Amino acid sequence: MLHQCARIKAACAALEQGDSVTEVMLSAGFNTKSNFNREFLRITGKIPRKFPG
Repeated sequence: MLHQCARIKAACAALEQGDSVTEVMLSAGFNTKSNFNREFLRITGKIPRKFPG
């Protein structure tokens, strides 16, 4: 669980830098967009394409 939070935190930083959701998803180690979106929403309360916002 802690590992997932660290991955999503890194993803948030990359999204804030303007990286694409697909680039961020792959660099954070997620293999599918649906899994990345689900975990991102669970941890941040937002969907990746609406982040930051």
